[in-house]
Amino acid sequence: MAIPRETSAPPDGRVLTWETLPFYLGGFLGPFGTLVVIAIYPELRESFDATSGQVNWSFSGYFIPMAVLLLVSGTIGERFGRRRVTRITFLSYGAASLLCIVAPTLGWFIGARVLQGVCNAFITPLLIAGLTEVTAPARLGLAIGVYSSFQAAGGALAPFVGGLLAAIDWRLVFVLVAAVAFVLSMRPPSGEPRPAAAAPPIKPLLTGRMSLLWVASFSAAAGPIGIGVVVGLFLRDELGIGSATAGGVLLLGGISAMLLGPTWGRLLDSWGPVKACAVSTRGAGAQSAPLGRGTRGSGTGH
Repeated sequence: MAIPRETSAPPDGRVLTWETLPFYLGGFLGPFGTLVVIAIYPELRESFDATSGQVNWSFSGYFIPMAVLLLVSGTIGERFGRRRVTRITFLSYGAASLLCIVAPTLGWFIGARVLQGVCNAFITPLLIAGLTEVTAPARLGLAIGVYSSFQAAGGALAPFVGGLLAAIDWRLVFVLVAAVAFVLSMRPPSGEPRPAAAAPPIKPLLTGRMSLLWVASFSAAAGPIGIGVVVGLFLRDELGIGSATAGGVLLLGGISAMLLGPTWGRLLDSWGPVKACAVSTRGAGAQSAPLGRGTRGSGTGH
């Protein structure tokens, strides 16, 4: 027999409250910490005397362990206690951010970014699980939507804020990330250990249809992120644009995604997933093609 889920949701149905704000700020921190390096590649190259390809490992090295650990992070959180694991996650994320600040070489910096990626694998699964316990079931969809909006805001603001701070010192970016992580470690979600918790079976996911969904999901994530990296490097190196301006240009893409999200959601409902996906992918491809047709500036051309 299923056990009814108890929540402490406010009686007026609000989903953005003092109690839920740490969940949303955690959702903001994940993509913000992920994408904040996009606008500061030239500063990283100069600081560590490295090429763009070498610096790019600070980006790829973040995602690889994150992708692997997402398969088990939710189970680990339930088994050892969501509150405990989330607190450790944010403390470790903050510590890894401090290591980014003091890293003497690019290798140390990449290692710190790998640690950040490991921690980020635990953020969304555990925060979403905790959010369900403080939100009324009838309002859970709205709460998840608000969480997604905070994630979009984090991704949109990361290059802009990173570019602004890099004009002073790129290390300030990670000072900010560390401060937010340490503050969030003081407000982890509830959740006691459940030693009997086990991961769901993998076999039902190994089907042809699911494989197509994986490829589509991979493309949907890699495309916008990859374009952001390419555009950031093009603006800095080929057009000779400063970090703050480059971050502002990248911010526009994030804002458009935030504003058009509800519109695409309505089109998805009215057109169906096949037509909506076909139109969106063709439109994205058509708009991405002209991005490289800019006037070469006085950049270094790394």
